[in-house]
Amino acid sequence: MSKIDNTAELAQIAIDTMLHCYPSMMVTTSDVQRKNGTTQFTLRNGETFTIHTTGYVRKVRLARFGGYTCYQLNKVKKTWHTYKRLNADGRTFRDEKYYTVGRVMIPTEVERVWYLRQYLEKNRSKEIN
Repeated sequence: MSKIDNTAELAQIAIDTMLHCYPSMMVTTSDVQRKNGTTQFTLRNGETFTIHTTGYVRKVRLARFGGYTCYQLNKVKKTWHTYKRLNADGRTFRDEKYYTVGRVMIPTEVERVWYLRQYLEKNRSKEIN
């Protein structure tokens, strides 16, 4: 057996494996999504998930007034920041802290497929098969 060097082939193997494990799932990628490097999966119950070349894994939901909105499934990373704030006396400063929230990008398509698979196993195990 030869070693597979092509990441696209590895990604396709990961997708095929996930589809084999979850028969109720199918790939529903449109031509525009394919051109952009996005892969879309839909479950039999209508739930839709996408993986993006930017590193995001998302759940696509129908918005309140039609159209679609996305729920990001990537892990969250909090980053703490410090700044100086002037005290009430007007002469001294104190340190104030706040944090920002960012998403952890998943670097390769294979990892994004496996991340989606883990999400489905954890959150949808009863509904998938």
